[in-house]
Amino acid sequence: MSELKNPKSNQSESKRLVAKGLESLEQELLEVMNALRDVLLSAGKDRLASLLPWIERGENPETLAEAEEIAEVYSIAFQLLDMVEEQVALEARREREMVLGPEGEKGMWPRCLKRLKSEGYSELDIAEAMQSVRVEPVFTAHPTEAKRPSVRERHRALYDRLLDLNDCGLTKRQKDQARDEFMTALEALWNTGEIHEERPTVERELRNVLFYLREVFPETLEQIDDRLERAWEDTGFDPDTLKNVGEGPRIRFGLWIGGDRDGHPFVTSETTRDTLAELRRQAIKLYRRELANAAYQLTVTAPSHPASDALMSRL
Repeated sequence: MSELKNPKSNQSESKRLVAKGLESLEQELLEVMNALRDVLLSAGKDRLASLLPWIERGENPETLAEAEEIAEVYSIAFQLLDMVEEQVALEARREREMVLGPEGEKGMWPRCLKRLKSEGYSELDIAEAMQSVRVEPVFTAHPTEAKRPSVRERHRALYDRLLDLNDCGLTKRQKDQARDEFMTALEALWNTGEIHEERPTVERELRNVLFYLREVFPETLEQIDDRLERAWEDTGFDPDTLKNVGEGPRIRFGLWIGGDRDGHPFVTSETTRDTLAELRRQAIKLYRRELANAAYQLTVTAPSHPASDALMSRL
């Protein structure tokens, strides 16, 4: 169901999906806030439980908790809101693609490529233009950055449990188990101190960023490349055209941590050298992990299936 073929029908369907997404957001947020309230009640924090946003509560100004605890519980509440919004947005994108087709999502490769094709651009024109596109996310940190890495781990565990909790294919027993696991992860977050008691060092800031560079972005970049290749072929273009020209926009990463001489008083030339050396070590570690994974996957027996001369020459 291409947008170009059925614009009115797709517009109506898009509005329906938006309304459904908003309703889903309200329902899931209510469920998550009720779970947080149960965690607070079990911890004896009745006053805090009565102050949670987005759910019915009987607030009594005379029984307000300490300001520090109020700030903490509201911080967690808004973190949960972010997770729910992200999860609902993921569901909405998935459903839009199922109903409207790959072109139903604005800003994604299928829609952009088909739009360019309909405007008369050739696949070679598009492939060559992509080579001038550079995307460079820049990681930064600040000496006053307060959030602990352990909180990041708790957030990741919570998001994974939230996905399980909203799996429509679960039985009632599995649903109850998923909620118990979500409650356990939520309680772990509540009991984890969110703020650094001491100012983070440059080394600690770097370790935090290295987690994303090593554990998150390699897989993300593979997905980006894969989606471009699939959209390219679905548009009717020859995959070799894209590969021969350069395979699409280039993504590289910038890093202020360990090199910010202007805004960080503790960054010296020695700090920058150590940072670059650590980045190199982590890059080698990533390559080693990928090679080990490739070796595990490639179970070909050389005597029975010898490699080609071209491959051996390249190796």
